[in-house]
Amino acid sequence: MSCNVDDSDEIFDDDDDDCSMEVCTKDSHHSGPSNMPESCYVKLTADDIVKEQRKLIQNVVELTKLPGHTARQLLQEMKWSFENVAVLYYDDQDKLFAKAGISVNGEAIDAVAVRGSSGSFVLDQQTITCQVCLEDFEREEAEKGMSTASGCGHVFCNACWVRHITTQVKEGQAARISCAGETFVEGKRRRCNIILDECFVEELLRGSGGSAEILKKYQTRLIDSYVNNNPTIKWCPATDCTNAIRVTDSFDPSSFDTSVECSDGHVWCFNCLDEPHAPAECSNVKEWRKKCQEDSATSNWLVAYTKDCPNCKVAINKDGGCNHM
Repeated sequence: MSCNVDDSDEIFDDDDDDCSMEVCTKDSHHSGPSNMPESCYVKLTADDIVKEQRKLIQNVVELTKLPGHTARQLLQEMKWSFENVAVLYYDDQDKLFAKAGISVNGEAIDAVAVRGSSGSFVLDQQTITCQVCLEDFEREEAEKGMSTASGCGHVFCNACWVRHITTQVKEGQAARISCAGETFVEGKRRRCNIILDECFVEELLRGSGGSAEILKKYQTRLIDSYVNNNPTIKWCPATDCTNAIRVTDSFDPSSFDTSVECSDGHVWCFNCLDEPHAPAECSNVKEWRKKCQEDSATSNWLVAYTKDCPNCKVAINKDGGCNHM
C-alpha cells in the first residue's frame, strides 16, 4: 500500500510510492559519492582509531607528566577532548582527578599497579588476608598471588581481582572498571571509586586464570569507548563495517548535506546514521518513516479484518451475520 499524504505535506510528495528508506548495510548502502567536502571529515579504520587514541594519550602525558594509563583515564572522563583536559588541568587539578576517579596523591598516581607488589603492606606483615575471599597468604605467596591497585592501595588475591574484572567486562564495562575495595568516608563504608588502569587489568587477564576471550572483549570495548564517548566520531552503520568517521571543525551539522563516506565506500548521514536524504532534514525522514509505519499498520488491519465488496470493491468490515454473508 502506498503512503498517500495530503497536498500540504509537500516535503513528503514524491512520484515514487515506495516509502521504504533502508538503513545503510553492507548489502544495501548508498553507492553514490558523498557531496560533503572531505575537509569536513576524516575516514578512520580500526587501526587509525588506535593510533588517534595513542596520540591523544601521548599529548596528555607530555602536558601533565603523568603515566599513560592515567592520561587515558583523564581523556575518557573528558570525552577524549585534549583541550578540555588541558583547561581543567590548569584550572582545577583536584577536580579533574576526582572526576576521573584517580588519586590526587602524586606517588599513588605514579605507582603502576603490579602483581606481587613489594609495598610495605606486604613486607611488614607475615600473613596477608584477601578481604574478598578471606583467604590468608604468606608473604612469599602474597608477592606472587596478590595484586595492588594503584591510587588507592587496595590489595586482593589475583583470583578475586580476575573475577571482579570479568564480571565488569561481561556487564559491558571496560573504560571505567572501578576498584573492588571499600573505603570509609565520614564514618560510612563506600565502594572505592578509583578506576583500575588498563595495564593492571590486562596483566591480570593475561595470567592469574584470566580468559583470552574476556581480554579481547576488554580491549575491543576500550576502542569502542573512544568512539562512543567522542561526539565527533561515529561508527559506520553498515553491517559488519569496522570503520568510523571523525568530523572536523569545518563540519556543520545544519548544512544542506551531511552525508559522509567511510573507507569501504559506505555513504550515510552523519547526523542520523541513515542513508543520505538531502534535501530533506533528518526530522523530515523520521516523520516520513513514522507515517509509513502508520499506513502500513492500517493496511495490515484492512487485510486481516475487511473484505472487498464483490460489487463496488469498497473494503467492508463484517461485524455480524452468518458465515455465508
